[in-house]
Amino acid sequence: REVWIKLGDVRERSGRFESSLDAYRRATQLTGDNDLAKAEVLLKRARAKERAGAYSSALAETTRARAIAESIGTEDSQRLLGHILGYAALIRQAQQKPRQALDLAQRTAQVAEMAEDEIALARAWRVMDWAHFMLGEPDRAVHSVKALEVYQRVGDLDEEAGVSTNLGTISYLMGDWAAAIEHYDRGREASVRVGNLVDSAVAAANIGEVLVNQGRYEDAGEPLREARRIYSASGFSEGVAFTDLLLGRMYGIEDNLVESEQALEESIAESNALGLDAWSLEASIHLADAKCRAGSPETGLAIIAEAEASAPSDFRDYYAPLLARIRGSILNSAGQTNDAIRVLEQAITVAAERGEDYELSLLVLTLDRIAPDHTEAPSRLNAIRALRTLGVRSAPGVSLDV
Repeated sequence: REVWIKLGDVRERSGRFESSLDAYRRATQLTGDNDLAKAEVLLKRARAKERAGAYSSALAETTRARAIAESIGTEDSQRLLGHILGYAALIRQAQQKPRQALDLAQRTAQVAEMAEDEIALARAWRVMDWAHFMLGEPDRAVHSVKALEVYQRVGDLDEEAGVSTNLGTISYLMGDWAAAIEHYDRGREASVRVGNLVDSAVAAANIGEVLVNQGRYEDAGEPLREARRIYSASGFSEGVAFTDLLLGRMYGIEDNLVESEQALEESIAESNALGLDAWSLEASIHLADAKCRAGSPETGLAIIAEAEASAPSDFRDYYAPLLARIRGSILNSAGQTNDAIRVLEQAITVAAERGEDYELSLLVLTLDRIAPDHTEAPSRLNAIRALRTLGVRSAPGVSLDV
């Protein structure tokens, strides 16, 4: 049984999810009456299924494992329960379900503290920070540094890589893109050291996202295409959806509109199949922009309206500045300039209140392009300075010339 489990672990790390599941199934058959061992293997099966994008099946495995661990009632089973709950929280994070993920992470923290299990507690912290950001509560996302310290102390490179990438995401959302790339690089290096190809690709794709935002397309293309190749080869559908979104954005900004539409449409289909509402909405917004650039603003507005209507309210709020910027630009192209000005001015207020410097700057410069008399020179200069502070060399549809 232990040999099959170790073989499953090696296969899972190398991105061979189906063959890892085969090894874990064989291990399950050898657990006999050892309920604790059975719950442990079910947890590993859940991880392999989550990585393959089979989220519902992965959650079912954690539910079975949780029922077994709770029925045993020993100290060891209580510790295992913390890990089961923590991984269920990670699955909810992968599904882009922040409220459910937060609830499970908080429950994980309670169980982990009772069992004095700092590894499970660190996982709970990691998910809690992500959920707080997605729910518009960045001031409550204060746990990831502690989680990283735990993993570094115990020498768990796999988890260290994951939380480093998490810290990169937090830095990215906080507007410190230089720190974001540093964290992503550390996560990528840790994943490479343990042979975890998929997680190394996750970090590389996140670096690619920053580079796309900075207008460094010549640097972004290689890591994004390499990440997609790894995702596709391993069957990591979530990663494919994300890289297609970023490649679609990059192609669109470079005016390769046919390639842009194809990549974004594939990302939407992949995201919808996996239930990833956030990426489906984001890809739809950029697809609308590509359609407008191709000469069909009416189609672009229709795409935005449909995507916004079907998206959960949490994500509509999260993407509100981006939605408004693209909608305003399309409205102007459709000859509805007054409506475009209204949409952009409202979004500028929202982005300023949130402290979202990147979107705020792009909104100001978009408004300045459409209606220069509605912006003041200091606002324009401040927007350009903010983008340059983020390392932005060029941005879609706006000028960074002083």
